[in-house]
Amino acid sequence: MSSLFITSAIRDLIPTHPEPYPGELVNFAHSLYTASKMNVPLSGSDEIARYHLACYTVVEYFKDSYSLPDPFLTKIPIPSKRFNQLLFAFKTTMTTITQNTPKAKRIVDVQLQTPSTTPFSSKSTESYIDKIRQSKLKQQDLQQQQVNRSLTNQLLEVAATPPSTPQKAPRSKRTQLSPSKLSPYKARAKLVITTPILVSFCNKFYIPEHITMHILQTFKLYKHVVPNGWGLLVGLVGISYMKLNKQRISKKLNLKTKLFKLLHVTQQGGLSYDECKQYIREVTRMICTQKWIKEAKYDFDTDTETESLMKGIAASDSVMSSLGSFLDSSVLYVTMKDSPKVQKWVKSIRRTTPSTPARSPAPATI
Repeated sequence: MSSLFITSAIRDLIPTHPEPYPGELVNFAHSLYTASKMNVPLSGSDEIARYHLACYTVVEYFKDSYSLPDPFLTKIPIPSKRFNQLLFAFKTTMTTITQNTPKAKRIVDVQLQTPSTTPFSSKSTESYIDKIRQSKLKQQDLQQQQVNRSLTNQLLEVAATPPSTPQKAPRSKRTQLSPSKLSPYKARAKLVITTPILVSFCNKFYIPEHITMHILQTFKLYKHVVPNGWGLLVGLVGISYMKLNKQRISKKLNLKTKLFKLLHVTQQGGLSYDECKQYIREVTRMICTQKWIKEAKYDFDTDTETESLMKGIAASDSVMSSLGSFLDSSVLYVTMKDSPKVQKWVKSIRRTTPSTPARSPAPATI
């Protein structure tokens, strides 16, 4: 798989040179890449350009030998100023590799001094000398090939073994962390990202189907450039979610932080929280000019004017309903005249109370 990354990086640097590329060029680029992992540590933002740094150094080294064109810097995934700063360390490592590689000294001009006056100097003698010379050259070529193979195998073994780290003193039982307090992503094994896993990861963040298709296509396009597949997927899903929910993120200050934490917990690539944020920034810089990410929105999004108008109507309705709540029949104050209990009480009083005789008018005085 690393040879594909090497070929892709060389293609980005010298796109005008025909393929296939020379085997010596690819082998030295692979050796420099593996050796740089031990000698040139890079940060998370610079790690994505390790293939391009190694290939650029090797292309410059073999430029005159294979008539290679000047390498381009347009497709290198880090700024050119930072690239030139890191290039010196890779050139130093390349010098160390070329000095440690033993080269067999080829004898080009082998002249056997034979007396010119000898009667035995004939064509048969010259052909015999040529055969001996060719056999020696073949033996030297075989020895050189064996040395190159052994050197390549040693570099591969060094790259395969992880660097030894100093062991810490064992903690006491009181300070020892329990497995439940460990980070959630460390307990799971790293998964190889397939299409179902990618779609399932997008569905966890409610990414629409048409945006998920663009994420899948972009992932296949950039997976040979970004060395960590989970970092690339986290970056694509993070920038897509922020573009789709731009208004919500602008209103809620902590929504972006919650998104980063959820991406860190759900990913299964062993990334830390800071690495997730770093990959989101790098992927945003890589795909921010693409049309689909610029026009990313939900299918049911309405026009901004219509949306604001609907919000104004809804607000006015809520105001009117709040003002008219005192006129609702469920909360109106009823009068005693309309109360059936009061009418019943008045009737009972009238039945129980004796009727008083009407007063006769007073006699008229004369």
